[in-house]
Order: sequence, then structure tokens, then C-alpha cells
Amino acid sequence: MEAVVTYLARLSRGGVSRKPEELEAETLRFGRATNAEVYLADPRVRLEHAVLHHRPGGIFVEAEEGADIRVNGISVPSRAVDIGDVIAVGPYDITIVEAPEGKDVAIDVELVRPLSDDYEALTARSVTSLAGRGVSKRVWSWGLALAIIALFLIAPIVFFTLHEEPKPRSEIAFRLDQSWDSGPISTAHRFISMQCNVCHEAAFVQVKDEACFTCHEKITHHFDPQAPELAEVGLYQDAAGSACQSCHKEHNGDAAISIMQDSFCADCHADIEADAPKTQLLNASNFEDEHPEFRPLVMLDPVAQHSERISLNEPDKLVERSGLRFPHDVHLKKDGIRGPKGREELVCASCHVSEPSGASFFPIEMEAQCERCHQLKFEPRRPDRVLPHGQVDNAQLLIREFYSDFALRGGAGESGGKEELIIRRRPGSEPVKQEIVKADPKQWAEQQARKV
Repeated sequence: MEAVVTYLARLSRGGVSRKPEELEAETLRFGRATNAEVYLADPRVRLEHAVLHHRPGGIFVEAEEGADIRVNGISVPSRAVDIGDVIAVGPYDITIVEAPEGKDVAIDVELVRPLSDDYEALTARSVTSLAGRGVSKRVWSWGLALAIIALFLIAPIVFFTLHEEPKPRSEIAFRLDQSWDSGPISTAHRFISMQCNVCHEAAFVQVKDEACFTCHEKITHHFDPQAPELAEVGLYQDAAGSACQSCHKEHNGDAAISIMQDSFCADCHADIEADAPKTQLLNASNFEDEHPEFRPLVMLDPVAQHSERISLNEPDKLVERSGLRFPHDVHLKKDGIRGPKGREELVCASCHVSEPSGASFFPIEMEAQCERCHQLKFEPRRPDRVLPHGQVDNAQLLIREFYSDFALRGGAGESGGKEELIIRRRPGSEPVKQEIVKADPKQWAEQQARKV
């Protein structure tokens, strides 16, 4: 129905103020609730007090459950009303008036029974605020501020100054500087947990990237911002310029120091195919449901140093051709293997050495783990000479220089007879024995270098 609600207010000079409002609703609800069409702001009015209906038989008013209304001074639960009828809802009188043309109903609303002076007197006698109890908010604010400064700034500084030689925490039941403790350090950094200044170079200053690079100078970034496929993408340039602590959060105990939430990774990887169309990476917005299969880097040609990323969904192609064969069953025999000093039994720790933090292992290196048994000797007459591992150019140069020097010193075919020389061979092939004969020193040196 369409209605006109006019709010009346008596002025001190005897006049009446009128404030009309036009409404369109199925019913007119009277009450103190904010969703009532006719809002009556008085504590004596219920949140939902009464409802006015416009029906084919006329206009009807109904009291809500537990509420009291009076029509022309008579208390009723509901009844039909007409022009001139007065509905009392709490301290308000609602008068049905003639509706303008095009409207279904019109009412005047007036507060005729305001709260008496007794209410104001009761309010004046009651204590309803801290100020009424003589408690000043300013005093409390200053008191709490000073207490915080004393407990969390002055006390820790004094305690730290008086304990310049730190004792183990187990010897001190309570420390006044515990409030400055951000939390237990991660497993990876636990070996420097008592050396705060290794990372925190200055007090009250965030850890700088330079402090991280002191130990992690050889660790590369998560991606190369200068790579052609990323160089012109602002999103990744901004990420590359972020501080280390943006991605690595310390003082969270045994939790990983790198942020592991899916949302953190998805910031860059959710739509990477569109952001960086030249990249070969695939979109990944959720590790559990929307992550492509991993593609490890597989060595296909060790000579040309050619590697490719192959998906784990293609097991037939996941064959690494690194030139290195390491059968664990051969090296970990229960009865041991033949070593430089006789038979010895190898265990996992013989090759896999744990880092001080215990979080991972050091990379296996030829010189540290393999060379003791697999020596790179190349000349039986000079068993003290060993080739450098993994440096092909240097090894070739060393071999040429060695045999050139050996020949110039008269060592070419020096025995005058036949001498067996075991040539370097690939794993799986049989040793080849070669005879040494007298020859031109230069030619002999070149031949020996090529054989080795």
C-alpha cells in the first residue's frame, strides 16, 4: 500500500512542526526497531509494537504479541480503524487522517506523553560513567602508557645491561627481557640462536639483506628478474626488489622459514601464463587441486651439458644420462668393499654428511666422498699425479703439459723395452693394455695425451 506518514512536534511558541514522509510497503510496522516503517524512538515502545494493514474491508491495526495498543482509549488486540480514530502506541498517538488522492492511507504521529522529569532526576542521581566515579580517562591513559614503557622498554634494557655475560636460559627462571623475545628460532638457524647480533646488526632496526648475504651469498634468488621472459613484467620486478624477510619469516619455531601458504605462491603463479607469456611455467593457483605436475631438470647429454625439464607424467622419458652410475647395493654390501686400506664397510653417513642445523645434507663431492677409493691417477710411473675432477679443459691441459715435460726430460720410452700402461676407460668397458715404445718426444707426448 501507499501511505503518507506525518510526524508532528509541538513548538515552544505554540506552533506545530509537520514532517511528512511518503512510504510504499505491504504493511506499516510501528516500533523501536530500525527496520520499522514508523520508527518510534522511546524506551516504552517495543521493538515491534503494532502493525497497520490495508485490506479490501478497510484499514486494520493489530498489536504484536505481548504489546498493548489503545484505539480511542480502549485497549484492543486488533480492530478496524477509520478516519479520526486515534491509536495509542506507548507515549505516541497515531491519528488516521484522510489520505491524499492516489494514496491508500495517511496518519499523523505525535509524541504526547514524554518522559517526566523523574527520569531526568533519576539519571542525574545515577553513576553511569567512569567520570562519575572520579576516574579520569586521561589519568588512566597516562598511567597505562607509563606502565607499558616501564615494563616493556626500561626493564628489559636495565636487565640486559646488568647481564652482559648471558647465562643459559635454564639457569634463569624469569628474564625481564622476555617480552622482547619474538619466539623460538627456526631449525635452520638454531646453531646461531645465542648470537643475535649475527642477524640483528643494530637495535630496533629490521634485519638487513646484507646480513643474510653474509652466509647466503651463493644462494640464488627464486627467479632471475633479468631473464628475457620476465624482464618487462612489473609484477616480477617488484617482487625481485623485495627484502629477504618479505618471503622468509624467522622466530616461528620449527615451522619452515619460507612462507608456505598457497596464497603467497599464487600471487605470482596463479596467472603466470598471461602475465609472462614467454615463460615455460604453467599456472598454479592451489597446490592441492590446481598445480601442474612437477618437471624435474633431467640431464640428457653430459658432454654438451644439455638438460631438459620433463614432467613426472612421462616416466618413459625420465631417464637421466649423466654419465654417472652409482649402484647402492654394490657400495653397501654387508661384508664390505675393497678400500685403499683393505676391506671396509660403508654406511649412509660415509657419503651423506648432515649440515650443522640438521635440516639437510651437504652436497656429495668427488674430493670429499669418492676420491679416496676412486683416485684419478693416470700414469703408473708417476702415481702422485692426479687429474682434477669435473674440469675437462684443465685436465686435458695438465695431461699435455705432463707428457710434454716427461718427453723433454727423456722419459719417452725410457725403459727401452715394453711397459704396460692402463688407459683411462669408461665405466663398463674392459681395461686396455698398451705397449710403450721409443718414439719422437713430441709425437710420443701427443699420443700419450690422446690415450689418457
